[in-house]
Amino acid sequence: MTLRWLTALIFIGISSIINGQTALNDTIFFMNGDILQCNIIDDSQIEVVFEFQKRKKSKKRKQLGVHKSEIFGIINDGVKELYYEENEIVGDDLTVSEVEVYLAGQRDARELYKTKKIFYTGLGVTLAISIAGEAGLLAVTVPLLIYPTAQYIPYIKIKGETIVNPNHKFNLIYAEGYEGVARGKRVMAALKGSAAGTVIGAFFYRLVLQ
Repeated sequence: MTLRWLTALIFIGISSIINGQTALNDTIFFMNGDILQCNIIDDSQIEVVFEFQKRKKSKKRKQLGVHKSEIFGIINDGVKELYYEENEIVGDDLTVSEVEVYLAGQRDARELYKTKKIFYTGLGVTLAISIAGEAGLLAVTVPLLIYPTAQYIPYIKIKGETIVNPNHKFNLIYAEGYEGVARGKRVMAALKGSAAGTVIGAFFYRLVLQ
């Protein structure tokens, strides 16, 4: 009986240690809108050193140091600390509350703004042009340059379902943060789609039609 209890206590102790190792109790709020659950190791210098899991289901951790200028604030052992300070000399002219709204816009766009239509449009258009142009140099290169560049032109429409906090709906600062990230996603999706369409079209023409 004593041996069983001893074994059980050892098992509980090991489980507690493992759980303690895997728990990520701290939070870092980055200036690009990202939020990371982690364990902060040291925040006493110009960098915040922390460890985090690269993948949610993975137990492997990576240690990293990030300069405090790239961090809005942290929650370390339940205590919130802000690193951002309003400073017009260096271009930080937004108040803390305004930056929080701006970062919310970035975060919503990064997580919820969809670009599948941009990707497939680019794929279809460049595929057709590549084949129609007989996989020539202009047919391959021009659409690949023009379509991604064109994504800088259109107005970014912020749909209501992509706004997590309804209070941000008509906020210009929120929109500014949102649009910057959304436009970057549009350009990247257009680049990937047009590149895929160009390559597929060129191969199809040369291997099948030529």
